[in-house]
Amino acid sequence: VPCEVFCFRFCPSHPNIIVGGLASGQVCMWDLAEARKAHSEENALTDSAESKEGGANTIHAQIKMLSAVDQGHKRTITDLVWLPPTLEAGDRNKFARKPKEAQPAQTQFLTIAGDGQLLVWDTRRAIEVLEQEKGPKGEPGEKTEKDKKMKEGWGAKLVMPLPHTDSGAELSVTSLILDVPKEENAICRLLAVTEDGEYITVNLLEPNTEGAKGTVAGGVRAVSLGHYGP
Repeated sequence: VPCEVFCFRFCPSHPNIIVGGLASGQVCMWDLAEARKAHSEENALTDSAESKEGGANTIHAQIKMLSAVDQGHKRTITDLVWLPPTLEAGDRNKFARKPKEAQPAQTQFLTIAGDGQLLVWDTRRAIEVLEQEKGPKGEPGEKTEKDKKMKEGWGAKLVMPLPHTDSGAELSVTSLILDVPKEENAICRLLAVTEDGEYITVNLLEPNTEGAKGTVAGGVRAVSLGHYGP
């Protein structure tokens, strides 16, 4: 790891996948399946009878993918959360509802930091970049027209500024809770706190008036003074 890991989360639908937020503002991804496979092969070669993980039998996982330093947060990532299968960040910098059957796996996660921005990352894009870099035989792969138009490396899929509703200053968010109701016409929100002890409400998706599944992005809707410090 290039620097300190300040937060990490296991993927609910793929427990072997872990993502972490770094002090540099980057995110990284680990795949424990590969580490466990290598560990099992090593035990087989040494005729080790120990099968349980932990203690002297701890597995060691290397970072599978690291995001581009210029396509992430500008300050330390303080918290992250996986998006549920029913909510997805689209290509137009907006959130949208998805039927659970159409997106059973969780591939996107949301990060916050002290730079006043909310970012959404997609692990599918990380795999695409990794395959492009290595190619089918470990050699650099050929870039498609879509790849040529995109920036180099793994970057955020969605960027949402978090300005203060009164002053417009950047909100330095420290921790969050995601609120995604089961009802498709309900507002999807982010509840968070800042370094200054404020409580904020961020609407990620607001159902439109026509009753569709929702394609309207929200933003910071309320800032309330709570504590006088972090």
